[in-house]
Amino acid sequence: MKKLLSILIGLTVNLSLAQVNINTFPIKQINQYEADLENAVTLTVNYAGEIVISDADLEYLENNEITNIDLVYTQFKRNPDFDQQQLNQDRLNMVLNKFPFIEVDNINWQLVEQTEATTYEEAQQYFHGFVFHFKPKMEDYESIMLYDAFMDIEVKLPLAIDSAIFDAACIQQFSRLARKTGGEMNFVANSKDLTKKILKIIDEVNEPGLDLMLIIDKTSSMSDDFQNLKKGLNQLLNSLEDIEGIRLSIASYGDKNIDGRKWYDFFSFGHNFEHTRQFLNSIQLTGGGDFPESVYDGVYETFGENFWRSNSKRVAILLGDAPSLMDRRTTYTEKDIVELAIAEDIHMNFYPILLSPYSTIGNTVKSMEEKVLISEVYPNPTKGPFTVSVKDHTNLTCEVFNQSGELITTQKMNSNQLKIDLSGNPSGLYVVRVLDANKNFDVKKVILNK
Repeated sequence: MKKLLSILIGLTVNLSLAQVNINTFPIKQINQYEADLENAVTLTVNYAGEIVISDADLEYLENNEITNIDLVYTQFKRNPDFDQQQLNQDRLNMVLNKFPFIEVDNINWQLVEQTEATTYEEAQQYFHGFVFHFKPKMEDYESIMLYDAFMDIEVKLPLAIDSAIFDAACIQQFSRLARKTGGEMNFVANSKDLTKKILKIIDEVNEPGLDLMLIIDKTSSMSDDFQNLKKGLNQLLNSLEDIEGIRLSIASYGDKNIDGRKWYDFFSFGHNFEHTRQFLNSIQLTGGGDFPESVYDGVYETFGENFWRSNSKRVAILLGDAPSLMDRRTTYTEKDIVELAIAEDIHMNFYPILLSPYSTIGNTVKSMEEKVLISEVYPNPTKGPFTVSVKDHTNLTCEVFNQSGELITTQKMNSNQLKIDLSGNPSGLYVVRVLDANKNFDVKKVILNK
């Protein structure tokens, strides 16, 4: 039986060795390695090749989830022909043979090359070996409950806006409308994603008897989005039909100074979705004149249409890509809209959605979308220092926010691991957000427990 067990262990180790090739590891160059020993175990390896580890450290590794392993060595060579790559591979194989419990596929591996040593004597003083980073286990039921409670807290983060694809004046106006009516600003970089955005809003506010109002910019600036817009709204109707007692109205606006009587339309459809589809398909774009449109006038007129019936949930969603006309070219102002929204009980339920005014036809570049960028945030919980690990740090920025959504720090990622220290901050929940060049993002939570 023991012999059979040894054969099985040997097979497992050999498979692990075959799967892990040192050539696939990212290389990080630093002057000298300084290991952060919180939630980490160091394993020194010398040229003799023998690995010695204390029983306490071995038990530590066996009973905790290893997330990252660094193999640290010096760049300095006494012999120019020395094969450092082969030595690293041999050391890796030796560790995998020694510790068959290492879950190879679930670990982020990294080579750390120390560059500061210029002589053999200096290199001898540097650390050479492995550093195992691990995720600590929760020690008791109460700790698990506390951890889960913190991780369930919703934190509202400021929007990361790709200013290259949205109009600045429109961002300011739509944001103020949302803020002053207690609603929420949304962005859609590609009109193909509009249906998903609207459905997300409705899922959050869905109640039987919902009154839903859509207010749509129908001017020529929307021309590149309009077919996607119609298609998306038709798909949306299929989902809305299942909501008990929902009532729907649609308004469309242009530029009242240019488009004459065609500048504004409003129709209340109740639950007649067939008429709604016919109306959507019949909407024609207007000229609209210059870029700004009659946004404020269109919203105000729609709010005053005596559409509302529900006493529980009234939701208005604005879809547009251009800012409002101002001064003498508009009858109503931002202040008028806010006062009417409060009077009509749609305070907290107004959702401006800003579309990009630039063509998205054929554009495959994603912007401002949730994306997998973060591999791991560890240790979590932390007493202060923690590491944000990513697969590829190119053009990535890391931000940390507190539980109130206030920015604590922002840093460019210059390697696949970024060390952050929150020791100077109060204990509690923090949010890590990693952004790429197009403001696509990934979010993880971390608990500071000092």
